[in-house]
Amino acid sequence: MAVVNILFSLGIVLGSLLMEDIFRRYRTLSIFALAMGCMAALGGIMSWQHSNVVMMLLAIFAMAYTIAKINPRLSAITMTLVPESQLAAMSGVDTTASMIGVPIGQGLFLTIANLINTTTAWIAYAVVAAILVVVTLAVRVRLTEPAVGDEQAPAA
Repeated sequence: MAVVNILFSLGIVLGSLLMEDIFRRYRTLSIFALAMGCMAALGGIMSWQHSNVVMMLLAIFAMAYTIAKINPRLSAITMTLVPESQLAAMSGVDTTASMIGVPIGQGLFLTIANLINTTTAWIAYAVVAAILVVVTLAVRVRLTEPAVGDEQAPAA
């Protein structure tokens, strides 16, 4: 478990610090879809290849790295789209949704794992993540993309 936490933290830190990587050219929703794809891959690995520790650790690192790429972009997008007088309220809603999402997700996952089995819970996790990938790629919303590094507008 310590290795999982270390790799997740390393992915978050590296993703936050390394600005001049391949992801600077991608749109926020594309990176979001990739992060959800990493989550779907993790669910698949935990369902069918749970003895493959290396693949699990790679999926966790990739998921953390891509999540770290999304976070500052969403903050910048929020600051450009939300009027200044409503930023504090929006920040509160965002924080509340984030804080509530974790226990709800854990509760659903553990309920499925306890009522049926852990493999079914991981399959449900992978399916929900895969659905989010498809929805994200299907819905082509135009976001005001923040400038990243030297690039003014991400391409993909």
